[in-house]
Amino acid sequence: MIIKLKNAAQFNAINIIQDATDRFKFTATGVIDYKEFRDTLNTQSLAEIKVFTGKSLVGVYENFTQLMPLEISEQEDGTLNITVNLHKSSEEVSRISALEDAVNKIILTELGAL
Repeated sequence: MIIKLKNAAQFNAINIIQDATDRFKFTATGVIDYKEFRDTLNTQSLAEIKVFTGKSLVGVYENFTQLMPLEISEQEDGTLNITVNLHKSSEEVSRISALEDAVNKIILTELGAL
């Protein structure tokens, strides 16, 4: 799979996982320059993450802008696999919770009217 960030940076990735609504994780593979890779992970570039299989878009993840500690492992060929753990900001999570509550109230109101 390929990850493309909003700033057009892209890299090969494995183990792409969205856990609940506020966490997103992937492992970038074959990273040669850690500093260059790390510099691409900023609030603007992480605002939109697109996942592709070949040329097909298979997922778009937005607003995962809180970067957690990276997990780095060196491969036999000298490249790095870097696991990136992202969270949505607490403001974003609060906004999602408020929307979910509003939807649930509407559903309960509609069910009560039946």
